[in-house]
Amino acid sequence: MIINIDSSVERREQIKKQLDEQGTTYMIVDAINGLNLECEQYRLKVSKMLDIPEEKLRPSYFLCKKNFQSMCKKWKSLAPRVGCFLSHYKCLKLAYDHDMIQACILEDDIEILKNLNEIKTPFLNTDYDIQYLGGSARPLPYWTAKGYYDCKEIELYGTFGYMIGNQFSIMKIYKGLRSCFDEGTRKMTYHPSHRLSASNIDNFYKRYFHKYSVALYPPYVKHKDEIESTIDKSKKYKNRYGLKCMSVVDITDI
Repeated sequence: MIINIDSSVERREQIKKQLDEQGTTYMIVDAINGLNLECEQYRLKVSKMLDIPEEKLRPSYFLCKKNFQSMCKKWKSLAPRVGCFLSHYKCLKLAYDHDMIQACILEDDIEILKNLNEIKTPFLNTDYDIQYLGGSARPLPYWTAKGYYDCKEIELYGTFGYMIGNQFSIMKIYKGLRSCFDEGTRKMTYHPSHRLSASNIDNFYKRYFHKYSVALYPPYVKHKDEIESTIDKSKKYKNRYGLKCMSVVDITDI
């Protein structure tokens, strides 16, 4: 599944071209535009699509720290993060509703480094909840793993390319996302009866699902830095948070 907002034609075409050259099948998932949630008509459309009550799609819901954990206090800054969260929610809902046994989710601003059709076991059909195809992590002295890193070891961020390799994990992550809009008490540990704290999607995954997640290395995809982020337009955000791209090592040398 490729997450793409309908106005980003150039991004859509560049990721389609890469996947077509690999002979990879895919589907385009129309992204949720967070800024448009100010409009009641758009909220009602998204409410029906995602089966989320309309009142829990209003800006006021996400600006409340009890519902959405973020450093942003202004809606214009928070809205893109909300749109990203809901877009990934939409992908997980599609996978869950259609009984998919695996799901590969890609954002449209990536560069594919290796053929995605070459991903084999042990990464698929395992007990891992998430298998990241790339990402940014707290800097390591050097990258040494051949195969994968445990996400608990590298503190990985970034949801521009990842796989959920089994049906149980699809269900677990979808219901975890879904719980953010249900009644109940927020918990920092995941259980089906808990209401989780919504956040930026990569922080949400890190907080609740990285106990059983890995990052494939060398990476299969990387974020194209020349494409401006729709979430954080600052080109220095990685340095600000001390992050380092997993693709710093030439994969041909591994």
